[in-house]
Amino acid sequence: MMSVEQILIREFHLRFPNTKSIAASVNADDGRMSVIVDGKEWILSVARLGNEIVFCSGSEKITFPLPDDWPAEVFAG
Repeated sequence: MMSVEQILIREFHLRFPNTKSIAASVNADDGRMSVIVDGKEWILSVARLGNEIVFCSGSEKITFPLPDDWPAEVFAG
């Protein structure tokens, strides 16, 4: 099973295929998530909007479907 960080890296790579670097971070204590794509930080904005998750960087927004392999315990409750 892939970690949340690995899933986020995969999903962002699908949206930014020509990137040179992607890193993801998940804070287990408070659930904060961020992804850095070529030095630009994207922060989790909406944990779950229907079956989508939303990341923002400044005024830019990226929304994508919750991946099928997303761990069920993340965003539960």
